[in-house]
Amino acid sequence: METAILIKNMVCYRCILSIDSILNKLNIGNAKVVLGRVVLQEELPAELFKQLVDHIESIGFGVLTNKEEIIIEKVKNIIRKIVDSKDTKNTVLSTLIAEELGVNYFKISKLFSNSEGKTIEKYLIEIRIEKVKELIRYDELTISEISYELNYSSPQYLSKQFKQITGMTTSEFKLIGDRQELDKI
Repeated sequence: METAILIKNMVCYRCILSIDSILNKLNIGNAKVVLGRVVLQEELPAELFKQLVDHIESIGFGVLTNKEEIIIEKVKNIIRKIVDSKDTKNTVLSTLIAEELGVNYFKISKLFSNSEGKTIEKYLIEIRIEKVKELIRYDELTISEISYELNYSSPQYLSKQFKQITGMTTSEFKLIGDRQELDKI
């Protein structure tokens, strides 16, 4: 019988690798790790399950147990997928979330805001800006290319939003990143 463990704060491929490492360390086979969850092919003995949860929490993740936490984490995962996907140009966020979760968007939005202290839209902006920072650090794309990649209406809008969220321009951010790299040498 398959068992799913929902995990909070998984945001990237490195998170999946971290959970895989824990499963290997505990000799838990036949498990599939995807963003936000571990699917076990069979139920674990109580002591092993507790060890797994303890290890997961020890590296900064959380195991979700109540329905509201699960919905909020699903919303966050949908948003991360949107930001990482290149084919969401015409996606309406509210429609996508409501359809994927099968719950009225107004209810989801209210639950999210009450729990996280920010709107879903504000969270989306923050995740997009984190992705912008990542792409700037890679130094492979121009701001225009990044803006296109992340479906911004223009490079100017990306720059304006970046400044509002971070308090610095994209150029200042890049300069700080370059300085940090020089300090490592």
